[in-house]
Amino acid sequence: MFAAYVGPKTIAYVSRIKKLLEEKGFKGELVFMQSNGGVASAEVICENPAALLASGPAAGPSTAVALAERHQVRDVVSIDMGGTSFDVCAIPGGQVRVAQMKVVEGMKYCLPSVDVSVIGAGGGSVAWIDPGGRLQVGPQSAGASPGPACYGVGGEEPTVTDADVVLGYIDPDYFLGGETRLRKDLAEKVIKAKIGNPLDLSVPKAAAAIYDVVNAKMAGAIRLVFSRRGYDPRDFTLCAAGGAAAAHCARLMEELGIRNLIIPKVAPVYCAFGMMYADLKNSFTRPLVSETAKANLDRMNALYQEMEEEAVEILGREGVAKKDIVVEKTMDIRYYGQVREQNASVPKGPVTAKTLRVTIDRFHEKHRKVIGYSDETYPTEIMRLHLEGIGKVKAPRLKKISQGDHHAAKALKGTRKAFFREVEDFVDLKVYEGDKLLAGNILRGPCIIEEKMTTLVVPPRITLKVDLYGNYTTMNK
Repeated sequence: MFAAYVGPKTIAYVSRIKKLLEEKGFKGELVFMQSNGGVASAEVICENPAALLASGPAAGPSTAVALAERHQVRDVVSIDMGGTSFDVCAIPGGQVRVAQMKVVEGMKYCLPSVDVSVIGAGGGSVAWIDPGGRLQVGPQSAGASPGPACYGVGGEEPTVTDADVVLGYIDPDYFLGGETRLRKDLAEKVIKAKIGNPLDLSVPKAAAAIYDVVNAKMAGAIRLVFSRRGYDPRDFTLCAAGGAAAAHCARLMEELGIRNLIIPKVAPVYCAFGMMYADLKNSFTRPLVSETAKANLDRMNALYQEMEEEAVEILGREGVAKKDIVVEKTMDIRYYGQVREQNASVPKGPVTAKTLRVTIDRFHEKHRKVIGYSDETYPTEIMRLHLEGIGKVKAPRLKKISQGDHHAAKALKGTRKAFFREVEDFVDLKVYEGDKLLAGNILRGPCIIEEKMTTLVVPPRITLKVDLYGNYTTMNK
């Protein structure tokens, strides 16, 4: 239904892009990000336009996985804080989880989607006071127009960005690398009128309250993701991206007890960058409801073969050589009579009694990790078969930055005052220019690192190190 609804506009949109690229002399292959975490050609997207739904945040976790591998990290949680939303994806063992169903506006969306959870918490999220007199942040957003009050284009509501400006975290004269000047006076004005006066707080403390509330809200979203999936955030490394996350992620670490952090150099273009790591991917599903003990293996293998032939045919049309095609099979399984299913991977090759037993064992293990218990003696039933046809692509080679020593003095821009809750006041701190930092440089908080499209706030007790590719990592073990 959804594909039929969006199909005509999607086809027209894709056609316009293809025509524009051809006119500009583009000789490459136009591909689109899908909700399943892979990319697909324009032709395939026009055949299944529903695959574009929720595709926006689906590429970000690919960047997190690539960075985690470079730092020998297996368990990572990807966060992306932009202007309106905050996206969270837990990635245990370097494997991005794909959900087989999501609910969008109260309607079930039954196409594979990267398991990203989203809440309304971003730089443009509006701070407000509820009828009970409590400070809230979001989910409503000031959007791009008029945007935060500090943009100076008519915004009349206090936002997270306004609070960051008042607290000294964002330099009003260096927003977007100095291309845009922000109005700190307007940020102070709306925070005083809408938050400070009603709560009897000074402007800095009202801004600090906004900062703390949005951080608590984001930490709560991360906890919810982990509790639903049976993981402990303290076992994970935080990969923080998006234009706004770098100003908040150190506090999220403290809230959650996370010890290690990666802030990508490409944080502001996190999802766009992640697309370069995304393989071509086509997902298929067939219903097969059967008690596991009575499963018809011939029927099961026939369905998998049918899906594999379709996957290979589509990937062939997309220009993928057979040697670069990988097929991955899974099935949805549940305990007999229950409604909660878990997706378990199937060993390569035809399904036999032995490999089906391995799959069931994997189901029990996953059920124990996610739900908290398992019962190997209780009967199970199969609900659906899934297959992904993957066309492997060559990952991009990252450019290394110049090597330096521990000292970052050459990148020092100056000093300014910023508010920290440790002292409940403004303190003088060093400000560094991100593009002048060298690999191996060490930066000890409190300090601020300014990139052209994001700002890193490093509180006391946090130490960051610049890696070979300009990413920022903590020094903890």
